[in-house]
Amino acid sequence: MLKYTKACEKTKFENGLCVCCGECGTCCYTLFCYPCASGHAWADSRGETCALIHTCVCEVFIRSNIRHARNMPIKYCSDCCAHMFCPWCTLVQDIKEIKSIQAESQIEDEPKE
Repeated sequence: MLKYTKACEKTKFENGLCVCCGECGTCCYTLFCYPCASGHAWADSRGETCALIHTCVCEVFIRSNIRHARNMPIKYCSDCCAHMFCPWCTLVQDIKEIKSIQAESQIEDEPKE
């Protein structure tokens, strides 16, 4: 499972669905190599190292891991619709959320002086 701390808990996604071009590298990676990006997101959302098996995943489970880390309610139906109708934007949003969760957890884990 994705490692996270209380600092990650939010009431909504930190990154918007339609701001996928804000991070050009992630946008291009997702657009031109969707299976690889999806596999990496699945592995990252589970705290694992990416392997070939990770490319055979239903993206809804990536989002449910993110929702779990953010302490948000699980919404399989809306998440499935988002991935079905706009898979690239949704996957970019998921990747950005995973990066945010990882960054927030590292900041929280540092010793306080």
